[in-house]
Amino acid sequence: MIILHTFSRMRLREQRETWEALKKIRTQYHVIDIRVNEKTDYDDAVSKVWGEDNVIIIEQDIVPWCSQIRALESCVCDWCAYRYQIRYVDDHDPAYWVTHGLGFTKFSLVLQERFPAELWYHMGEWQWQNLDCRITGLIVQSGLAPHIHGDVKHNRIADWTGLNENRGG
Repeated sequence: MIILHTFSRMRLREQRETWEALKKIRTQYHVIDIRVNEKTDYDDAVSKVWGEDNVIIIEQDIVPWCSQIRALESCVCDWCAYRYQIRYVDDHDPAYWVTHGLGFTKFSLVLQERFPAELWYHMGEWQWQNLDCRITGLIVQSGLAPHIHGDVKHNRIADWTGLNENRGG
């Protein structure tokens, strides 16, 4: 299993809690940290591990727990995720739940082989923010949906209270 943590130099304050959570996760798992800065860095990071093993992606402002990693690792489903809340414009917009993003997602090797990187990698002049739409859009078009394990904290939502799992280590 590959755990890929992608981060940037943007919004560093929102990443503090993620880095703290990753310290605990690193006591049990190997995590690859990839800094993404340029337009295609995120594509490059994911495509380098795509097709190698089961992959768990953790984005920079997601706060996962070891118990959540274990749940993704042990699940037999090919596409798993923890949902998280997001706002598109600003803190005054209503938040909504993301279930098809890459924030905290597992893709099995079987699924990756069915949807090779060539199908989504550098499709036109896309920005890194659209990578989730390109990958999950292809998968959804085939009739699949993610197995949602529960909620995960997303630090872009200041008033996040949707926790439905204990903080087990």
